[in-house]
Amino acid sequence: MQNAQKQVQRQQLEQAVQTEAADAEVSENVRAKQQEAAATETEIREGKFATPQLIESSIRPLYGRNIRGKMIPISEIAMDSGKVTVWGDVFELEKRVTKSGDKNIFTINITDYTGSTTVKVFNTIRESAVVDSIRKGDDKYAGELVVNARAIGTAEKVKVVDKAPEKRVELHLHTNMSQMDALTPASELVKRAAAWGHKAIAITDHGVAQAFPDAMNAAERINKDGEKIKVLYGTEAYFVDDLVESVSGEQDEPLSGTFICFDIETTGLSPLKDKITEIGAVKIENGAVTDIFSTFANPEMPIPAKIVQLTGITDAMVKDAPSQSEAVSAFLEFAGDCILVAHNAPFDTSFIRKACENMGVEYNYTSIDTVAISRAILPDIKN
Repeated sequence: MQNAQKQVQRQQLEQAVQTEAADAEVSENVRAKQQEAAATETEIREGKFATPQLIESSIRPLYGRNIRGKMIPISEIAMDSGKVTVWGDVFELEKRVTKSGDKNIFTINITDYTGSTTVKVFNTIRESAVVDSIRKGDDKYAGELVVNARAIGTAEKVKVVDKAPEKRVELHLHTNMSQMDALTPASELVKRAAAWGHKAIAITDHGVAQAFPDAMNAAERINKDGEKIKVLYGTEAYFVDDLVESVSGEQDEPLSGTFICFDIETTGLSPLKDKITEIGAVKIENGAVTDIFSTFANPEMPIPAKIVQLTGITDAMVKDAPSQSEAVSAFLEFAGDCILVAHNAPFDTSFIRKACENMGVEYNYTSIDTVAISRAILPDIKN
């Protein structure tokens, strides 16, 4: 009986040990995945996956020893970093000869898109071929942190491809024509979209269309080579503030319709005590002038000297002119039921409205004020 009990206890103990070991293995797997995720998150945060990756097997030594060591982002280089291995695209290079004439000094500026640095190479004249194919430029980083190269090589970048079975179409894209917003030319963006198998790509720069020719030419070259890409031309347009009170009234009219653009001269600024001295107008149909109206008006009051200086209209000029009611009636007949347009329309229409009131005529015109529109479109102009 005791032996049977011991055997059961032993089996229970073995089962418990196995369960604990299994739990420990699961926990270890979980911890490993958590650590892997944390490491990946760190690398993403540091920008390592935001920059092109290299095919390490493609590294070809050009100068010095074999390249060894784990590559680090340029942004992590410090004064006390010691020996480091970095990669970068060369964007500037300068070559100088020492005073002794037996050595070259190469100053190479590189970037891995997490940061940029200057690389210095000192070698003899016969070793200069190492950088003969590198684009030359100016050394703008003298006095900054410099990396002295012990070895230089070339490597292929991992080609970024779009493996999605159904390709997307980018509908919001800025080029280097969007000031202070983007750096890549339209042609490069169109070529990249075509290489990824995208059927179309949209250009939507800030308020400009300068990138259109570059994008169009790039698409035409690509289509001639057998690939197909369509450019969608757009822009992030700037509109006039629709809260600007430039229209009075409710009449609707297309821009191709008929408008009466007019101006008046008066004896002063108040429609209650001052009168009209001249009315001039043109009829605009489909954007073109089709008729002209002009008349003086007798204000039946002396024109102040200051107004004479401003308008050039004297008492003698309006002495035999039509009366206020006659002049305004003729203008209203010319205008018909068209929309009135004037620069500072509230002023001009206030005199027409007052004349209609004095004549017992209903005033129900819609008017557009070009002063309000001008102030919205040209905010930097004071007057």
